[in-house]
Amino acid sequence: MTSSQKFVLGLTGIVALVALAVIGMRQHAPEALDVPKYHRDTALACVAGDYSVDRMPDTDPAGRVAAHYPESLRALRMEGSVTLRFVVDTAGRAEMKLVQVVRSDHRYFTVAAESALGRMHFLPAMKDGKPKRCWTEQRFDFELTR
Repeated sequence: MTSSQKFVLGLTGIVALVALAVIGMRQHAPEALDVPKYHRDTALACVAGDYSVDRMPDTDPAGRVAAHYPESLRALRMEGSVTLRFVVDTAGRAEMKLVQVVRSDHRYFTVAAESALGRMHFLPAMKDGKPKRCWTEQRFDFELTR
């Protein structure tokens, strides 16, 4: 057997092992809570997989918190926005471990938006009069007064 044949056999073995590892991970991976499942009619999904809620989560008017405008970006006269995806728990709080950045114009805006999100209160999703954990999105706009 030539060295090039050994190389090809070795490479083939490595590819086969990687393929088996990937297939094994897919078969044994639990359903991940941090990957939202979207329902085409609502564009938002409840964590438990029950898409038929009576009310989706919404910002509680009394629980709104303004995001702090990053001073370094204010000095540069930079404007932007951040959209965060997260789970609202049954108490109306964002589950910060599950926050995902959907869109951001600058990482400093992201930090400010995540900080504000942690202090906000929401009206949780409801099903049959009971609160449910549910994914939602919130946009934070950073605009300078003219």
